[in-house]
Amino acid sequence: MGSWLGRDEWEAALARWQTAGLVADDTAQAIRAWEANRDSRSSASRLVDALSYLGASIVLIGALLAVGLMDSNSDGTVFLPLAMGLAAGVLARIAWRSSLRALSDGFGASAVVLLAVAVGFALERVSDDEQ
Repeated sequence: MGSWLGRDEWEAALARWQTAGLVADDTAQAIRAWEANRDSRSSASRLVDALSYLGASIVLIGALLAVGLMDSNSDGTVFLPLAMGLAAGVLARIAWRSSLRALSDGFGASAVVLLAVAVGFALERVSDDEQ
């Protein structure tokens, strides 16, 4: 159960409430069934979250490898990570609006890293131009 009460605690509290006559037997059964269904959904949700983080990490690694394979004197060393970072930011926003929290977090982190790489390349290019 995803609340501040663990499974044993809420079941013990429910049993006490049943014994005290505060909760009817059919209501207690309905609560147990609902909590069991909720537990199975939350474990599936954690799996989806883990796969979303893994997928976003793979996309980020691929993007950074693509940037690393580029010629360092090319204009693309600044524009490629910038474009990919902006695209990742847009995907993060779309995932957030669709309530895909893990995917949104993964793409958001990817956007930050890619934009930082773009800024680093831009600063390097500016310092090379000054020399």
